[in-house]
Amino acid sequence: MAKDCRYYVAESVRLYSQETWRVFTQTRRVQRIHKVVDFYISQSQAANHAVREAACICTAELGTNVNKDCLRPYC
Repeated sequence: MAKDCRYYVAESVRLYSQETWRVFTQTRRVQRIHKVVDFYISQSQAANHAVREAACICTAELGTNVNKDCLRPYC
């Protein structure tokens, strides 16, 4: 999975990434949610503080926007 740039400082990168995420979630639904969660977990342990912060924001967003049953294995 490519680096999550939905919160990147450069607006053009951020907007492109947000649109890509929107398309991904509309077309793939939750079939690959485990890969997303595993990626966010790995990024929450990154050396760079900005990457860790973005991973935490993304994880919180996932928890509020994705069906809870899909996330139950991670609770």
